Amino acid sequence: MNSQILFAVPSILLFGSSPAIHSLLPRPTVDLQWIPAGQNDPQPEMRWLDRYVSEENLFNTWRELVGKYYKNEPRPFKGIDPHTLMRDDAPSGYRVFREAAINLLIHQDYADHTRKAVIKFYNDQIQFWNPGDVYGDNVNLLEPGEKESRNPRIVAAFRRLILCEQAGTGIRMMQSEWQNLGNPVPEIRNDISHKAFGYYLPIQGKPIQQTTERHQVGTKSALSRHQVKTLRNNNYIAITELMKVFDRKDRTKFRTKYIKPLLDDGYIEMSNPENPTAANQKYIITDKGRLELEKA
Repeated sequence: MNSQILFAVPSILLFGSSPAIHSLLPRPTVDLQWIPAGQNDPQPEMRWLDRYVSEENLFNTWRELVGKYYKNEPRPFKGIDPHTLMRDDAPSGYRVFREAAINLLIHQDYADHTRKAVIKFYNDQIQFWNPGDVYGDNVNLLEPGEKESRNPRIVAAFRRLILCEQAGTGIRMMQSEWQNLGNPVPEIRNDISHKAFGYYLPIQGKPIQQTTERHQVGTKSALSRHQVKTLRNNNYIAITELMKVFDRKDRTKFRTKYIKPLLDDGYIEMSNPENPTAANQKYIITDKGRLELEKA
């Protein structure tokens, strides 16, 4: 019976149905968030640009994580793969994200029913945190060779499907790959006393909200005559209409690049400020915004 349970639990976590997962794990598998602020900034009015809370098995969760990552991160076109003739437009940090996210899924302590794993994308850092410390110290993590694992069957399944690096190489790959992309050295926090593990990827450069572009969005230098005329009216405007005015297709990026800076600088306000993510949310120009546009 014990051996059956030993095999059943990893199988359910890997491939189980939603009811089976819920009976085994009364907490989410992972909480993924894109936060429009720096890690030390005050809580933004719009708490998330995007969020995904998974209560599914590990493989379904992994597929959703990748989908969200591709949706929210820049994807520069790098060329065509000569073997598959497919576009190579993966986000530049995909390999690091893949390894860090899979490590979070396969190494966390699923016997801990009070804490959930979290991935947070800030403007200046990406954070991976999960319940369950890693066996050994930080120095051992960077040494070559296979390490003792809390969930060996789950680890083996992901490695056989070639979804992660070979044993003993993942952390070292992430450290070097992230720096090769021009970013500072990632930080490892293996907290044995609180039984938790964190991996933190600092992002080179200033947050997008602090660049010059932010302060130009609400000024005449950033707006065409048609945009000025549209924003001058005294009616509430839906985000879809504003996207047409600014000729933008990506809703998430439009919120980050235009809507949030305009809100932060007081040029526009929401029709429903108590619920920033309301589906029927609309926006109207403020007196401050109107005075700015009078100069246009």
